[in-house]
Amino acid sequence: MPEYCLYGVKCAAFIASFRCLLPMRCFLPFCFTCRKAKKIVKINKIFKEKEEMAEGNGELVDDINVKSEDRGDGERTEDYPKLLEYGLDKKVAGKLDDIYKTGKLAHVELDERALDALKEFPVEGALNVLSQFLESNLEHVSNKSAYLCGVMKTYRQKSRASQQGVPTPATTVQVKGPDEEKIKKILDRTGYTLDVTTGQRKYGGPPPNWDGPTPGNGCEVFCGKIPKDMFEDELIPLFENCGTIWDLRLMMDPMTGTNRGYAFVTFTTREAASNAVKQLDNHEIKPGKCLKINISVPNLRLFVGNIPKSKGKEEILEEFGKLTGKKIGVTISFNNHRLFVGNIPKNRDHDELLEEFSKHAPGLIEVIIYSSPDDKKKNRGFCFLEYESHKAASLAKRRLGTGRTKVSVLLLLLLLFFVFFLF
Repeated sequence: MPEYCLYGVKCAAFIASFRCLLPMRCFLPFCFTCRKAKKIVKINKIFKEKEEMAEGNGELVDDINVKSEDRGDGERTEDYPKLLEYGLDKKVAGKLDDIYKTGKLAHVELDERALDALKEFPVEGALNVLSQFLESNLEHVSNKSAYLCGVMKTYRQKSRASQQGVPTPATTVQVKGPDEEKIKKILDRTGYTLDVTTGQRKYGGPPPNWDGPTPGNGCEVFCGKIPKDMFEDELIPLFENCGTIWDLRLMMDPMTGTNRGYAFVTFTTREAASNAVKQLDNHEIKPGKCLKINISVPNLRLFVGNIPKSKGKEEILEEFGKLTGKKIGVTISFNNHRLFVGNIPKNRDHDELLEEFSKHAPGLIEVIIYSSPDDKKKNRGFCFLEYESHKAASLAKRRLGTGRTKVSVLLLLLLLFFVFFLF
């Protein structure tokens, strides 16, 4: 049986070779040749007891020190090597594999976006995110990969708020969640579906076996002043009395787990939407709590600031007409490869910005800047980064938003500080 030191390290030649480097024998608890005595006997006794216990349980002695970090809770699934091969940290891959074994998530349900985001997360943050995901009710979640991304986004927002000293929103009511029994009865009765994400809970859309036209303007109502602890199990029966529901979207606050106090309900006809306004506007849904219902107005207006004061209406109309027809519509609606970056130094030119932002994420194609109307040599303090794909743009957004650029600048300043004082 091998002899061990106080830290459980086997006595070997490589340990003894360090004697010349560590002359303070009183400081060392290691069991060098000159220090074998009562301590070694005591340690050997401890390990002998461990070996006897292991043999009694039918285990191998070499497996005593194999912890859950290596094996997890039991054997790993066949997807565990895929997670390691993808580049996930061993602990994160193990936690994710444990979730696989619960049956709440399968490897095929995760897309590259979710795996890339997990890979970019700090290990401790990723483990916390996966723990929150495991505790979530995923019964009505159709896109679990997107839901996981939503949990990561919420966690990142809370972390930034705490770092900046901004208090995170606290719930003023005890959130019990929806009555799942009532929801099940409603879904069985109507045949509708319920799709849950971190930002909303969507019921229906379209109704089962629907062969009519898609509802147009005037068919949707805005429902405000909803109690924060209320869910669709109480709202659906209320709006069903007004007409056939196309869909109901209850907006959720992922920071608190409560609803945001409003929802959108689309009916199949304008008449049903009008009935909802007549019947439910100022309806007391709870003691002292009255709903606010009105026809939803399409949000077709944009605010644009910092336009030159010398431009007239016709000039502005002509200029934005060019942009809308040639650039903005295509970029936002289809590609979504562009990022907006504000607060950049106004004295930086195109080549400097392209070189700087290329360091932080791959796939940058172009940097779009606009000259200041007062000084053509300066930019306006913002730019657009054009990437080759949506995946590249998402990766750049995460990296630029995690403070990595600030960290690199801080390290550079520290390096300059030491160089200045040492040399």
